[in-house]
Amino acid sequence: YGPRYLLGEEARSLAREGGAPVITASSGLRVRARFVVVTGGIGTFTPRRLAVLAGYENRGLAYFVPRPGDYRDRDVVIVGGGDSAFDWALTLSPIARSVTIVHRRETFRAHEALVAQVRDLGVPVITSAEVVAASGHGWIDAVEVRAKRDAQAIRLPAQAVVAALGFTADIRV
Repeated sequence: YGPRYLLGEEARSLAREGGAPVITASSGLRVRARFVVVTGGIGTFTPRRLAVLAGYENRGLAYFVPRPGDYRDRDVVIVGGGDSAFDWALTLSPIARSVTIVHRRETFRAHEALVAQVRDLGVPVITSAEVVAASGHGWIDAVEVRAKRDAQAIRLPAQAVVAALGFTADIRV
């Protein structure tokens, strides 16, 4: 049939014109076809945001770590309790000045062996606590962590925060 593949495009709308389907892509490209086969999988992934630090996105707060070397000699706080949080701790602990994990519950979704590896490295893991604020002009320099049990606040130095809070999938066209 000679299919045409359009990679790096996101279908934004599907309409009918003259009885034929027309797809409009994110770039504005319009594709008229005889047939449309939707193979959306589970859609696009959007990281769950760490709302209390939203003002620091791209200024110390990240949801991905594409270049671990960027974290060299930084104090890093990782927020989350799943495999990604512990994977980042393993990856960053030999590079960063310090790595601390903060998780809101006592238990983790991460695999038990992964948690044990991180603990064996001596990475501090603060549980039943949440990051509630950050400080820094232009770039994060510290975060405030509040324990749920007694509402006591802890200030941690942090030039980087990795929010490993999971993703939401969107399959809408």
